[in-house]
Amino acid sequence: MPRWTPRFASALAVVLTLTLPAHAAIGNFARTLRVSGPVVLRVDTESGSIHVAVGPAGEVRIVGHLHAFGVAYGQPAADRVRRVLDQVPIRQAGNTITIARQLKGTSNVTIDYEITAPIGTQLEASTGDGNLRLSGLGGPVKAFTGSGNIQATGFTGRVQLRCESGGIHADLAGANDVMAHSSDGAIHIRGVNGPLLADAGSGDVRIAGRPAGDWLVHTGYGEVTLRVGDAGFVLDATTGSGWIDSQPAISTHGRQERRHVTGTVNGGGATVRVDVGAGDIEIR
Repeated sequence: MPRWTPRFASALAVVLTLTLPAHAAIGNFARTLRVSGPVVLRVDTESGSIHVAVGPAGEVRIVGHLHAFGVAYGQPAADRVRRVLDQVPIRQAGNTITIARQLKGTSNVTIDYEITAPIGTQLEASTGDGNLRLSGLGGPVKAFTGSGNIQATGFTGRVQLRCESGGIHADLAGANDVMAHSSDGAIHIRGVNGPLLADAGSGDVRIAGRPAGDWLVHTGYGEVTLRVGDAGFVLDATTGSGWIDSQPAISTHGRQERRHVTGTVNGGGATVRVDVGAGDIEIR
């Protein structure tokens, strides 16, 4: 049965500020959870950064750093931090570990997480406001931030990265199903080996990999650069204002427009569709 873990045997403390600004409080907690097989790790925080890296087999190590300021819901910062530390929202059910958002009445507390997990962990990480730095796990990942950047390295399988305001930088290990979305920020991804959806409301998009499945790449305003090596594919590229330049030869049929190019590259294959509102398209 799932169980909530309100207190930890390892380091757990609240530190009230004499050196911080008035009405501020900080606190820290740490916990090591034992696992014995493939791990599913879900992390969700209302506000704060999340850093997840590879660690020893057989354990997941979680460290949280809390920050609170002022009065919220009639509670001073120190009381809100104490309440989170008394009810740290970590749940373990076998090899599935869930770190939930703060409990009711503990809002306006920022929690920055530093976590290590075994290689191959399936990760879901979400924050309303903060950066995500996720590295080395070698499994699938689903990540979201409302405001902040996402940096992801070493993931395989299905990769889903989304931020409302911020950039996405990913260096993947042959991920075979990739989705990346940023409403306002650049998208830079390497190591795609399968279907891809990359969508930027505003920002440059740079993709490197092999289109072993269909690609759809879009930006409203910015440049798109695709590095595909000697891969074969069918190109359909459109820009509302800009140039289309391809280093590999494109075999075309019929009349081509300067801002809309279709044809096959290296014998054809999956479809690579590029749509730019305003900006250049480069294929290398």
